[in-house]
Amino acid sequence: MSLDVYSYCPAGTGKKIKFCCPNNWQDLEKISRLIEGEQFRAALQLVDQLLAKQPDRACLWTYKTVLERASGNLTGALAAADEFHARFPDNPVALAERVITLALQDDPRTALPILEQSLHASVSAKAPLAPRQIEAMLLLMRRLTELGEVPSAMYWITWVEMHIPSLGREILALKRQLTGNVEQPLLLREPPAFLPIRVPEDAAPEYRAAAAAVNGGRLTEARRVLRDWIQAKPEAALPWYLLGMCSLWQADYVTAGESLLRYSDLTTDEDMAVTAKILSYQLKKDPWGDAEDNLELTYALPDPAGVKDAILSDRRIKVLDRDAAAAGPDGGPPPELVAIVFRRELESTEWPLPTDLKHEIVAILAYFGRQTDRDARLHFSSVSSSDASLVEDLVRQWLGDRELPAPSRVVHGRRSQLVSAFSYVLQTAPQEKLVETFRRLLQVWADRPNKALDDRTPRQAASEPDKRRALKALIEWMREFDSPELDEVLNELKAEWNLQDGVPRSSALMEGNLRVPLPVAARVDPAALSDDDLAAYCYDAILLGASEAARRFAEEATARRERLPVEIVLEAYRLLLQQAENAETGRRLRDEAVAFAEEHKVPHGLFHLELLRSRSLEDGETQAELEHLAGQHGDEPIIREWLQSLLQALASRSRDWEAGRAASPESPGLWTPDGETAPVAPPGESKPKLWIPGQD
Repeated sequence: MSLDVYSYCPAGTGKKIKFCCPNNWQDLEKISRLIEGEQFRAALQLVDQLLAKQPDRACLWTYKTVLERASGNLTGALAAADEFHARFPDNPVALAERVITLALQDDPRTALPILEQSLHASVSAKAPLAPRQIEAMLLLMRRLTELGEVPSAMYWITWVEMHIPSLGREILALKRQLTGNVEQPLLLREPPAFLPIRVPEDAAPEYRAAAAAVNGGRLTEARRVLRDWIQAKPEAALPWYLLGMCSLWQADYVTAGESLLRYSDLTTDEDMAVTAKILSYQLKKDPWGDAEDNLELTYALPDPAGVKDAILSDRRIKVLDRDAAAAGPDGGPPPELVAIVFRRELESTEWPLPTDLKHEIVAILAYFGRQTDRDARLHFSSVSSSDASLVEDLVRQWLGDRELPAPSRVVHGRRSQLVSAFSYVLQTAPQEKLVETFRRLLQVWADRPNKALDDRTPRQAASEPDKRRALKALIEWMREFDSPELDEVLNELKAEWNLQDGVPRSSALMEGNLRVPLPVAARVDPAALSDDDLAAYCYDAILLGASEAARRFAEEATARRERLPVEIVLEAYRLLLQQAENAETGRRLRDEAVAFAEEHKVPHGLFHLELLRSRSLEDGETQAELEHLAGQHGDEPIIREWLQSLLQALASRSRDWEAGRAASPESPGLWTPDGETAPVAPPGESKPKLWIPGQD
């Protein structure tokens, strides 16, 4: 295929090849033909020959960096990218190559401002984005996603959705990966609700300038404009909020937290003030002042005699099953014993529940016996710094009169004691004891000084007007544990301290006509939302797994099904079917969804599948639904895949059953043609039916 001389120059200059490289287009065509034939080394040799004669041609440097990578020479590619950038510091593709280098070699956050410069260079040259710029952007988003830099990645994913919709499938996969990471707080993984910013006609010039920069991917410029705005009007709330969000997207968490706190003090919007405080707390390493070092302690034991027996006889120890083939923490032989060390003696088979804001597990212990080249070792992991002395006392007790060796000590970050205690309760407490346990722990919490409340106790802060927002934010933050029992106790505290929510919001907008975050939008009557807002919030709530908010938005979306995008309505029906509480509701939703799908000529087997998965049907209805699914929708890819996995699971279960039957003695029963023996019914029960061919 010949090179189109009227296509844009690969160097991102914004000019057509015929006018940008009039003396080189034949050489570029030769390079293009070699690349098309996957002759990368030959193409690279030709590029090197041309660069020796014309080292100032940006298009040749573009090809060189790509071909070095395609040839497997990463070192050469990095060197070429560095020289490309040094020769053409303002070239958008040279900047994109710099982004790729930083994303692969260094902290990808350092590539964020370079990506902005690359985009700005294209805008200045009035040039479309070059393929290499798009590749750099996608690579950077993937690297940010891998490293858990969710807000930065989510901003750029949203930016790409706004400006390059053709990348929809790849971007959606990244977006699902980020939003589905439930280990991250919802506010950090939520797509920016207010992008693109739509500026009101009467907006201040500073707001217009900042909005244009944010929409255009120029966050550094936006932060400069916002700082100037704040300097001129320090009591205006909106610029503080936008500065906090722009800083968050640039991974400047200190500035983001400080700006959001300042916004929460200035705004008159109570819901947004509380939400901004929660987000600022989530950005801090130790917002409550209760974080401790997470330690790993190892004691070398030259004389381990009797230590293992002492451990096994200690009633604070619960020995765990271990994998005999598993390696030790340093890759050596596995431990002889692995156990949980509890804070107090175990009095029953139940796990002990905390009476204070402390994790009941002091450490995970691994005991390694003496090896040819190493002493025996006691390895304690997940030890809070305040429990290090308790571990030391335990080891001293197990050693008896022998000298206590000094442990090696490794710090693995910090962790909140409150978070650890609540997580432990949710994992170990019987459900009937959850409310009682949380009520006891929150009463302790209520009388403990808290850093977020300027070292007041929550009970004291409840009576101070300027601390009530912060206290409310702390309580709402605890709902991240997604526990109905904890929510019940939190609501009791809010009632006791008169912190209940006011009347529902009437609008999903905040200052500057910006859409509010999802947790705030969930307080709006869905019927009051515009069609666009409802579609956006419904989609995001489903994507984020915010089940209660998603249900409310989905119910309204199905009521407005003729006015909303088809894909939003289909997702809404799917969610409601998943949450169907009884067969009648499930059947009604299925019938509505099927009728809607048939009207818009889209496959609808998925709705039958979701009704099956909801387990709201009776046995006979389940059988009929399954037969309909297989008979009428088996050719739909998602249904075909599900049916195949179902058959594999049934086959696996059948093999397990056969293996168990072969191992047990045969019992008398009815003979069947395949040699199986049907069990005889016990006295007083109905006799088994005879086997009928074709109806087994």
